[in-house]
Amino acid sequence: MGGRISSDTVIADNEPLKKFSGPESISDNDPFWNKLLSFNLRIDDHDKGQLHDFDDSLNDFLNSLMYNTPTSGNFAAFIRVFLRLSKELKTSEKFENIIFLWQASNALIILRYICKFLTQRMTESEFVKTFASSVSAGSSSVAESENDSDCEWQYSNTAEKLLDTLIDILAELPVK
Repeated sequence: MGGRISSDTVIADNEPLKKFSGPESISDNDPFWNKLLSFNLRIDDHDKGQLHDFDDSLNDFLNSLMYNTPTSGNFAAFIRVFLRLSKELKTSEKFENIIFLWQASNALIILRYICKFLTQRMTESEFVKTFASSVSAGSSSVAESENDSDCEWQYSNTAEKLLDTLIDILAELPVK
């Protein structure tokens, strides 16, 4: 996952994952996110052993992310990146922007693994707090929040906004 386009599922030395899960804060408008989302995951969904091994290989990264995200805010930044990507999904699907759709799909894969891991290890309130970690200085969220102020009233937190976005994606995007 991450870096140059990769199909390697051995991720122990993956630099983008190390950076993402590390203590350093990453702005949601940093080009790093394009690197993180540029991968081809080749795992046989029917091979339970391979899936289990892959899950296990992610544990160190996910543990690190869980402990560092309250100070780094990287999970919250990732959510903001995903929410920004999701705004363009319909247009990208319509015009068959393959790279954009591929990165959005990869973001969903990463989100799935992170949420699965965190929900197994955190209370509900702790989990919701990870969505609201502080915004880094270089974040585009301040400008976006001014533009989206009309819509923000309907969400009490970022977790609700993410859930609504996921439902919209499921309901509105065609499956190909």
